[in-house]
Order: sequence, then C-alpha cells, then structure tokens
Amino acid sequence: MKLLLHIFISSLIAGCSAPGAFSGSDRSNIAAVKIDLPTVQCVMCQEFITDGLMAMDGVQTAYVNLNEEKVLVKYDKSKIALTDLDQTITKLGYQAGDVPANAEAYNNLPGCCKLPQDR
Repeated sequence: MKLLLHIFISSLIAGCSAPGAFSGSDRSNIAAVKIDLPTVQCVMCQEFITDGLMAMDGVQTAYVNLNEEKVLVKYDKSKIALTDLDQTITKLGYQAGDVPANAEAYNNLPGCCKLPQDR
C-alpha cells in the first residue's frame, strides 16, 4: 500500500513539474469571437453555419444565436484566423459581419434560409 501511495505521489509531482503543466500554454492560443449574421433566418441556417464552422480544424465550439443574429466561435488562433471564419460563413451562403455572402452559395440555400424578399 505504501508503495502504491509513493508511486502516486511521485507521478503527481513529476506531472505537475512538467514544462507548461499549469502555464496555460495550450489555452493561450484559444480565442472567442462573436460574428454578426445579419442574413441568418431559421434553425436550418443555424445548423448549416454550426456544421460548417465545426468542420474547420481549430474550431472548438460554434453556437448560432438566432435572436441576436450572431455566432459565438471559440477557436485556436494558431490554426485559423478570424478572416477564415468569415470566409467559411460567406462560402456557406451567409453574410458574416460586413462581408457579403457568396452569391452562388446563397442562391443554392433552401427557401427558408433566404431573406424574405428572395423567397
């Protein structure tokens, strides 16, 4: 029993003294951003945008708030840039902040995802 306790304590000390164990080095590259989605319309839009962003290497979470017309994205900025997030959204057919949607992608969206004047 004493041997197991000794091994456990030794392992704990060795693990905690490893470089970067508590420095937050993995977290220093994590950023969170809210991106305006002025053309988001429905739950299907929410799914398309969430799935598109989550498919990106480096995106940890993506949550589309339909009421606020925004997406909250948590991502690793060492792997992707904010402009990459905007480009992904626009390639899906949605406006990202001031960046207009890709016209062809927008035209291919289901009717419920288009602006009322375009349905």
